[in-house]
Amino acid sequence: MSTLLFTSKAGAGEAPLSLFRRAAAGNGLRSTLQFLHGFARAVEHSESQLGALARSPELFRKVARAAYLDHSDVESVVYQRVGHAREDDLLWQGLRVDVSALHFRHAKTCVACLLEDGYAHQEWDHRAAVACPRHAVLLETACPVCRRPWTWDSDPLSCGCDPKAMQARFVAVPTQVASLLHRIVAARDQVGLNLLDAVYRVVTWWDRLGVTWSSIGRALALERLHSGAWPSPTDPISNPAGEPLHARLALAPLLSSPLPELQLLAQKLLLQPAAPLRGVLPETLTLPASQAMAVLGIRRVTFAKLVRDGHLEITEGSVSTPSIHRLLLLTSAADVPVGKPLSLAELRGGSRRLSLSGALSGIESGRLAIFDCPAKAGLSGLRVVLPVPNSTLSAPLMLGLAEVAGLCAVHPECVRALVRVGRLKARKGNARSTTQWTFDKAEVDRFVSEFVFASVLAKKHGCAVTTFSSRLRSAGIEPVSGPGVDGGLTYLFRRQDVAGLDLQRIGTSDYRSPAGRKPISARTSSDDVSLSAAAGMLGVSPRAMRKVVSGGWVQPAASVVRVQQYSTAAVEGLRDRLQQDYLPLSAAAEELGQSEFQFRRVWVGTGELQTFSFADQPLIRRSDFARIRELWKTHRTGPDIGRRLRRHLSVCGNLEKIGTLEPSHVLGARSRKVKLYDRGAQVLERYQLQISA
Repeated sequence: MSTLLFTSKAGAGEAPLSLFRRAAAGNGLRSTLQFLHGFARAVEHSESQLGALARSPELFRKVARAAYLDHSDVESVVYQRVGHAREDDLLWQGLRVDVSALHFRHAKTCVACLLEDGYAHQEWDHRAAVACPRHAVLLETACPVCRRPWTWDSDPLSCGCDPKAMQARFVAVPTQVASLLHRIVAARDQVGLNLLDAVYRVVTWWDRLGVTWSSIGRALALERLHSGAWPSPTDPISNPAGEPLHARLALAPLLSSPLPELQLLAQKLLLQPAAPLRGVLPETLTLPASQAMAVLGIRRVTFAKLVRDGHLEITEGSVSTPSIHRLLLLTSAADVPVGKPLSLAELRGGSRRLSLSGALSGIESGRLAIFDCPAKAGLSGLRVVLPVPNSTLSAPLMLGLAEVAGLCAVHPECVRALVRVGRLKARKGNARSTTQWTFDKAEVDRFVSEFVFASVLAKKHGCAVTTFSSRLRSAGIEPVSGPGVDGGLTYLFRRQDVAGLDLQRIGTSDYRSPAGRKPISARTSSDDVSLSAAAGMLGVSPRAMRKVVSGGWVQPAASVVRVQQYSTAAVEGLRDRLQQDYLPLSAAAEELGQSEFQFRRVWVGTGELQTFSFADQPLIRRSDFARIRELWKTHRTGPDIGRRLRRHLSVCGNLEKIGTLEPSHVLGARSRKVKLYDRGAQVLERYQLQISA
């Protein structure tokens, strides 16, 4: 085709494909693809080719130039790419849109506008365009008389039906609904367009959930959601039957979006009464794990626990949507709490040890009948009123390692040793960690009532800890656990064996050691031990023992040519001093819930604590640690508060800059300065998230 009888001129706001379609019709061709193929053999005979032309400005210009279209007309209608990458956005009506936001499969049309102007408008290309702002009627993709589909490949009026009969069947909509997209484009409101595109994806998501809206119902839903309100119960719905849909599942595209404006819109909708939505969830419908966590309002560790306990179903790497909806409905059908509701942080702490998975199991079984779960927070905001007594729960009360050590009045390492030798049962893994140990409280109470540590008796009677067990053995009381018995770390005795003994006299009078050592009053300098024996008494290697000596912790009692001897009393005194006065830095950091790096940065780097190196193991004084532990109960660093509030790590610093928060303590100076903030500050309570201990 070398010449054209008719060359179309672009109209104001005309769609790119409308220019090609009018050129084809003006030259006597009913098929736009046939017209374009005559000028560019690279154009395929496929409707998807038209969409590729509209989305590719270079290809569009090339074909338009071959079809003898005026350059100024082409530039006035062509969509520009924003950037140079293949998947960049398009510049549409002066606004940036995703390439998938413009639809070219069906030609949405207002017959009245087409008869008046003679061309299709660019506004109709956007997928959220549902109505004509000029005539306040719904845009149609098929003839309302004969129902023949309209495409960009042919003239919408080519079916032969009377245009007046078509206009008579068009559905009228309120002006506010019809002009929504037009007002956004006229104001160049990029945020408003992003919101409209997002709520269109929400309504499309409802179709997958089994909610089928009528045409006018979809238009009304778009306008109401864009304004921050749920659809009205009086809006026309094609299938009112079905089960009610939870609000969080209905807003899955908004909750999983990284854009702040979409998150704010979702929170605004969740604060309102639930939407009157009903649907039928397909059993095969799934969501990615990240989107499922956003809908449920939980983090990765909690999500893995729910999957492991069977509360959520995984299908080919994705989460079953019916199982997500079941958990949301399970927690939303709650009674109003009449007692003191406990949050998840409170349920996990103390002697309860009840995780979210355990609470859901209790709700399913009916043992937890009073609970509350606001839709705004999701499952993480679940609050439960525990029944009285707590023993009615299916899971037994569990204790942590530190709590068991406190009940036994010994160091946690002593409890670890009892677990290793089989004297105390423990289970690895709890609601917060897969490596921490948990203990059955009933089992711990039985153990405490039956056994007692020699160190506990020694401290009670003011005796030396390391030798008190030897004094008991010299009195004829045999330990049930300890060094030389079962490999335990410390000696353990039965309470019934030591009942009735004069422990004060046993701890102060001379005795004959079971190991053959003489009494202190008769001991001479010959009662020295070698380096390897001293290392064994301190629980370190001989190589590390040399570092202990060079560090000044203990001095050799005698020095021969190649052999060093150490006073047994000095070594035993050092061992007692280490157990009573010092604490490993790693254990202190774990007790505060910090990493070793964070502990050093906050306490050691600022000069609040002094560290001591013992055989390459950093130690701190227990008295110093008790002081900072009391401070840590009511104060936290800015990053720690940010993590617990699920906000940015600099949230406290930002609040301090605007004058709404002040640090309670400032540790260190200059580059080593660390600020501590009061956990109970009023400005932090506005986030409505409790900072766990």
